[in-house]
Amino acid sequence: MNTSWREVLRECLALAKPFGTERVARRTALGRVLAEDLRADRDYPSADLSMMDGYAVGTDTRESYRVEGENTPGAGSGSALSPETARRIFTGAELPPRATRIVPQELVRREGEIAFIKEWPATAFVRPRGREALRGDLVLKKGTRIGPVELAVLATVGCKEAQVARVRVMHLTTGDEIVSPDEPLPEGKIRNSNFDLIDGLLRHIGLYISGQGTSPDIPEYVAHAVDSIAQKCDAILISGGASVGEHDHARSALEAAGFTFLAHGLHVRPGRPVGIARRGEQWAFALPGNPLSHLVVLRLLVLPILRACCGETNVEPQLIRATLEGELSKEVPRRDTFWPAMISVSDGQLHARPGRFLSSGDLIGTAGINGFVHLPAGKTVPGPGEPIDILPLTPTFP
Repeated sequence: MNTSWREVLRECLALAKPFGTERVARRTALGRVLAEDLRADRDYPSADLSMMDGYAVGTDTRESYRVEGENTPGAGSGSALSPETARRIFTGAELPPRATRIVPQELVRREGEIAFIKEWPATAFVRPRGREALRGDLVLKKGTRIGPVELAVLATVGCKEAQVARVRVMHLTTGDEIVSPDEPLPEGKIRNSNFDLIDGLLRHIGLYISGQGTSPDIPEYVAHAVDSIAQKCDAILISGGASVGEHDHARSALEAAGFTFLAHGLHVRPGRPVGIARRGEQWAFALPGNPLSHLVVLRLLVLPILRACCGETNVEPQLIRATLEGELSKEVPRRDTFWPAMISVSDGQLHARPGRFLSSGDLIGTAGINGFVHLPAGKTVPGPGEPIDILPLTPTFP
């Protein structure tokens, strides 16, 4: 079985297909992926508009004009100009008939009803009708992630609801030691922080966890929970039980539910015990229980696969060149290692300061990180001031 995370990811991406679509209100579409082309419902702009406060004039270049009336935004075009007249006009207002250009007010001397042109501008300062888009033009392509600008485009063309990709994700936490974050913490137990960790990362790609469950480390309990949850989702994420110890039951439960593993155990640190499985078009991810392992595995594998299931392309994690600011372990890594780091920009250059990495369970030590330093297996670890590759914690979208 292939243990290279890059090769496993590429094999999985080749299998990832969209699950379906749903319509959501425009204001809840932020971060989602469009599942259909969006076209202009009219010409934009819908008329010739002024780009400046000034005076609308025709084709004749006279020294002076008699000013007749004014055009304000939203008030329509008004009556037509004659060759010897100008119209006071404001930014965004519709040009009157026969007007072809705007003379900005700073280039005009006004004396009563007469406007004297001090200087003719080289620019017409007109936004022609349909310049941004004509009725029926493509304004957003299928597969586009809806950011703040795209959300405004939806509003511009009057889209009340957006057709977006649907991926129903559910989460299962296994472990006798797990308790809810909202409950008192008994001695020897730990709070379930992985749910919030996963939910937070998924929101960066417009998804969220639609349901969750917990199970003690009892094989039949885990199997029942997996079977129940898997019937209600497109992708199931299981926290804990991903390894091969006596109390790790994620793999056996998934296989009992009909899932086939594509990979189990990758050449990566942290996160080596991760498992990826499929049942038909459905996905399942068995995640190592430690939170730092969650972060790495989610960023390297889970988020790209789920993005592909939303219809996105070019979803593979992109490493970025930066300068190392600080010391790393000098031990040559045996597996591809992703060291938590704080990434910053200084003097136009990216820098990465290593964070604390006591163990893959040190969640508190990862507070403040926004990426990872990539240390390739078998390669000498770079020192301060040397170039390194970094992986941002959250995806950067093309």
